[in-house]
Amino acid sequence: MALTFPQDQTSYPAMMRFTCKDGNGTTVGDVVELYMPAGVQFADKVEYENIGLGALGIAATGGLEGGTPSDILTTKEGQGLILSEVAKKFSDKAGAVSRIRNKSAPNPNTRALFKQVSLRSFQFSFKLIPTSASEAETIKDIIKKFRTEMYPEDLVGGTSGSLGYKFPNTFSMEFFSNGTTIEGPKVDESYLEACSVAYNPTNQSILDNAGSGYFSEIDLNLTFTESRTLNRDKIGEGF
Repeated sequence: MALTFPQDQTSYPAMMRFTCKDGNGTTVGDVVELYMPAGVQFADKVEYENIGLGALGIAATGGLEGGTPSDILTTKEGQGLILSEVAKKFSDKAGAVSRIRNKSAPNPNTRALFKQVSLRSFQFSFKLIPTSASEAETIKDIIKKFRTEMYPEDLVGGTSGSLGYKFPNTFSMEFFSNGTTIEGPKVDESYLEACSVAYNPTNQSILDNAGSGYFSEIDLNLTFTESRTLNRDKIGEGF
């Protein structure tokens, strides 16, 4: 079964499908289908760190371009820079004295070193305005679905507390239009990190239907984080 909003998709042919899955990859409960919001953004990021090799580092990695470590040690300037760095290991003052005597300052020789791949994060915002009691009930079920699956289950621990948490289920996300998958970057299995709901953000009106009252406007904001980092092979697979 699918929880779909809007129910009449004439004006919204492009949709997003959120499928909740457990640790075995089995679908859990109802699938959620919402209109595809504008400005869907994919942001890839990797991290680098800056490392100062200094004179000692340059010597250890093979010396200056076109030279060798021994070339550095054969010059007075090179010897002085090496001594300055060695002296600094004992104290900053000793290093400063060595620099003054040799009239030279070591080049930090900063290099960018690859550190790690960052997890991707996705934010989706939906404005849900029901036109009937049926749609209002569907919106309630959609919000409950997201909020329920965002939270972990307690591991056994008695009534006073729990021993820990069982990981929440993940969501897979698909983009489609008129039943056809939209070609574009894929999203890997993701955890729902944040779910924010604002009721009647711009008005105070209530949808009254047969004596039952519903909020007439709901803003739903979802933040997902992929469960694992990507690599070059995953990009080749369409992620």
